[in-house]
Amino acid sequence: MDREGRNSPPFNQLPTCCITNLQPEANCEPSSRQLRVKPRPYQQGGLDSLCGVYVLMNAVRYLGPRRHLRHYEVLIENVLTHLNNRKKGLSTTARLAGGGTYLQEIASVLKTIICPRYGIRRAKPYHQDHDTTLDHFLSHCQDFLEKSGGIILIGIDGTYDHWTLIREVTDKRVLLYDSNQLQYFRRAHCCLPSDQRLTTHILLPTHTYFLWLG
Repeated sequence: MDREGRNSPPFNQLPTCCITNLQPEANCEPSSRQLRVKPRPYQQGGLDSLCGVYVLMNAVRYLGPRRHLRHYEVLIENVLTHLNNRKKGLSTTARLAGGGTYLQEIASVLKTIICPRYGIRRAKPYHQDHDTTLDHFLSHCQDFLEKSGGIILIGIDGTYDHWTLIREVTDKRVLLYDSNQLQYFRRAHCCLPSDQRLTTHILLPTHTYFLWLG
């Protein structure tokens, strides 16, 4: 129907000249809108800071037997409910999504839920140790992982402000079991907060748990 309400002929009944006029000119330049490249869509997890919650899920997954997805859906609900109940009146879940998980919250979930429920033992050998060296720390991690079959939960800074899991340490690499698809760090690119020369990945021994099945 045209702008005055009269019925217009179907497209296939239009004169050839009209159809020709509807087609773009051969030399027509694309508009600036067409040329503008759209940004990639955000991926799930790209706008939140729930790595502290996922690091707990993945510690259970790494150390325990294979479990159904529904098991972890229930577990993550339990963890978020526990964290919300610790801070009554505050939206801990909303704060976690934007600001990340505190060390005290990691400690509380390990003590209250993860360790007693799954028979996981924990140690925090560098809780008050601000003087260890990178070589000593990583050698200790390597020795623990080789002898215990466990995993190491650690906070990192630098390029990534993140909670992750160390599954293996070699002479050249720190291999990860990570919720953000990080595979490894080169040892040459790692340092501690106390080092005079800070490099790409700052490992935090005071934010480190050794975890293993008891």
